[in-house]
Amino acid sequence: MKDMISSLDNKLESNVTEGGRNLSVGERQLLCMARAILRKVRIVVLDEATGSLDNNMDRLLQKCLTEALADCTALIIAHRIESILNMDKLLYMSQAKLNNELLDGIPLISKS
Repeated sequence: MKDMISSLDNKLESNVTEGGRNLSVGERQLLCMARAILRKVRIVVLDEATGSLDNNMDRLLQKCLTEALADCTALIIAHRIESILNMDKLLYMSQAKLNNELLDGIPLISKS
């Protein structure tokens, strides 16, 4: 985020166009997450929030989110297993139904 802001002509004073069209998808996602963290929200919903980020940025962001949202309820919708490994509770949905039995077969997720 710091690198992105530093690259802008007016830094923190730069305008964001309607819908964030002057930002990349990944930059918009980071900006929205930063706003939620700064507002100290109690509930946050992240739907594929890191889907447009590379794996390294995803890992860094997951670490930051784990710390920043420690006192929040976070509903995270993700396809990347790495994005949900540190969660307290996992629910697996398939065809609009909960199907938690499938979680038991995934070694990275199975709880001991």
